[in-house]
Amino acid sequence: MEAGRKPEKMTNALVKLMPNVGGPGMSKRRMIAAAAQSIMLYGAEIWAPAMEKERYRKILGSVQRRLLLRVVAAYRTVAEKVVQVLAGIPPIDLLAKERRDRAKYGIVKKEAREATMRVWQRRWRTGTSEEWTRRLIKDVKKWSTRSHGEVGHRLAQWLIGHGSFGAYRYRIRKSPDARCYHCERAQDDTPEHTLFRCPAWAGERDRVERRLRRPLHIDNIVEVMLEGEDKWRIIEEWIERIMGLKQEEEWRRERENRQNRHML
Repeated sequence: MEAGRKPEKMTNALVKLMPNVGGPGMSKRRMIAAAAQSIMLYGAEIWAPAMEKERYRKILGSVQRRLLLRVVAAYRTVAEKVVQVLAGIPPIDLLAKERRDRAKYGIVKKEAREATMRVWQRRWRTGTSEEWTRRLIKDVKKWSTRSHGEVGHRLAQWLIGHGSFGAYRYRIRKSPDARCYHCERAQDDTPEHTLFRCPAWAGERDRVERRLRRPLHIDNIVEVMLEGEDKWRIIEEWIERIMGLKQEEEWRRERENRQNRHML
């Protein structure tokens, strides 16, 4: 599909400017992504009906996914639906339909975007493989239209569940088991265990809850983050610190394993 070829070349060049660690912040990454998507959507008023065919939707969806992975500094194992929500950018086929409807039916931009959000929300609510992120981020409109808060590499790891977690590393065959190496409970090391159950981080969890003057759990943590910039920053710093320590421990064990192999 011609609409995907030029944006794909541009995406290949842009991803080099947006490494997962370092580089521009999320707001600048979104601007870069917006430029690429504008090229992708050129002429969408005409070719948008082609998005009804799964083959063509997958072509543009794949290009968009690669771009958005860099917007939120996430690993390439993350699903298309998840990275779209985390970046706060609707699926490319819905954006194409939005442009076509505005041109064909004279729908104003605000109304067209509201329609896009409704369809996007239905898709997100009925997903089958995004349970963790969907439980955290329930309302795609509220998340994507927030006026504060950026998603960096370590925060993205926790929101997605892909990163320095035993359960994830075991699933991708990078760890011999899924257990948590920071506590003695022999529980699977998941994002939920890390933040809300692991005794290794209980002190930090208590301090954060005292600062926020409320308990935190899976079903309210993102809602609290969305309440204001200060709350977002408190929770973000907490998650990033823990994820940083987990990653350091992961690297330490990897170095130790390499040394042990060399000694054999």
